[in-house]
Parts: sequence; C-alpha cells; structure tokens
Amino acid sequence: MAERKNISRCGRADNPSAIQKGQELVDRSVRDEISRNRQEHSTQSQALRSEVVTALTGLGDSACTRPTKNRSLVFALTEREREVPVLLADGMSTQEAAARLGIG
Repeated sequence: MAERKNISRCGRADNPSAIQKGQELVDRSVRDEISRNRQEHSTQSQALRSEVVTALTGLGDSACTRPTKNRSLVFALTEREREVPVLLADGMSTQEAAARLGIG
C-alpha cells in the first residue's frame, strides 16, 4: 500500500524528487540537442565560408585588369577591389572591411 501513495491517479509519481529528476533529464536532453545543433550549424557555416572564399578567389584569378571584348567591366576588378568580397566572406561587416582596407 505504501507504494500506491507515491503514484497519482494518472500513474505518475507524486514524489517531488522524482519529478525534479525527470525535469533534469529533460533539461539535459534539451541542452545536448542545442549543443549538437550549434555544432552542426558551425560546421555548415565553415564549409559554406570555405566555398565562398574558393569561389571568390577563383573569380579573382580569372579577372583581368582591363576589360576585353569578351569580358564585361564587372570582371575588370583590381586586386584591392577583390579583397572586399573575401573579407565579407570571412564574416566581416562592411564597416569592418572598410576599416581593414583603410577606406572607412
């Protein structure tokens, strides 16, 4: 009979320590899930950043200093102009990139 005193009509324990332990398990599970999501997001962000830098570097390598018949003015970027998107891809704000380049 003593065991029945600890069980509510719904079959749950009325024991506060059991409820607290259950809450701690839920809290730990939520923290673990958040941590896994943050790690996954960080990994994906790093991969994306790497792809962007690679793409921008490739664009910079293919850019010419003067436009030709087959190239538009967009591809006629100077070395300094090509630094801007690389800094932005590294996570800098436009203000930080301007400060780094000494133009802001």
